Amino acid sequence: MNLSRRTYNKPWAFRSSLPTMSGRPPGVSGFMGLVRDRGPGPKTRLVMGPWVHGVSPMVRSVTGHREMGPEAVFDYDEMVLRWMDRWVREIDNGVDREPPVRVFVMGENRWRTASAWPMPEARSQSLYLSGPGRLSGDTLAAGAASTSFVSDPAQPVRDPWAEQSGAHDYRALVGRDDVLIFETEPLSADLTVIGAVEAEVYLSTDVPDTDLWVKLFDVAPDGTAWNLMSPGLDVIRASYRDGGVERRLLEQGKVYRLRLPNMLTSNQFKIGHRIRIAVMTSFAPHMSHNLHTGELEFESSVGRTARITVHHGPGARSRIILPEVPDR
Repeated sequence: MNLSRRTYNKPWAFRSSLPTMSGRPPGVSGFMGLVRDRGPGPKTRLVMGPWVHGVSPMVRSVTGHREMGPEAVFDYDEMVLRWMDRWVREIDNGVDREPPVRVFVMGENRWRTASAWPMPEARSQSLYLSGPGRLSGDTLAAGAASTSFVSDPAQPVRDPWAEQSGAHDYRALVGRDDVLIFETEPLSADLTVIGAVEAEVYLSTDVPDTDLWVKLFDVAPDGTAWNLMSPGLDVIRASYRDGGVERRLLEQGKVYRLRLPNMLTSNQFKIGHRIRIAVMTSFAPHMSHNLHTGELEFESSVGRTARITVHHGPGARSRIILPEVPDR
């Protein structure tokens, strides 16, 4: 049978996008599921690049407003054809000897390869929230033990770039009364983060339920604050904090630990840049409104304001955990 290179369908390779993924990206889930069920092998491949959804954006070096450099341009069709040449036509073109993981690092603007995912050389580094508005590796940082804000579901925080996917400047979130900002001092050295960032936030409130958004930004010296993932990876509903379908409403004033374990990104924070965390309870129009009453939004339209308290004192050290990868 004569197989035309123009008739191949998708291979057993999975493509994911940065920074515009939602949920756990299907490419990552598929890759990890295959490795888990079948073991590592030459027929599993993960490619993660700085693209929005679809193939056509892969031929551009700009995602949203962020320039990713010439290496970001990627010939997806050629990758598929080479894969099919190897596994359908049995042409020995070296595909099976290439590293199984290929990841584009934003900021550094180049590709890195690895033998597995998560990257074996990644090491966890914790940055702790402290007041007022600090983010550092110091577990004993002085300052207030908590920070509070008031959230009104009738006046949610809105995404100024909701109609445009990709990387954009989110400095406008700073200064809002319903957004808590925590950030590092300017970095004294480059810091490369590749993989699933985890947020661990200790929270209490005076309402039965709320949402928690923890957004991660790369802040340049000129103040530009680049988003590093799309909405969806960085939100959790407190009443579903334990997973599953059963809701567990909150007790007024009780402190809960909320985890967001899959804030997936790949970015190099350059020397002089800052790492910024924004904590809020809404990011409209993404996801649905939490009414703060304990009622579900498709059963009621009546909401109430909530006082949200983020704890970062002894015994309740809110933090983010970064998968730091050493320079090569």
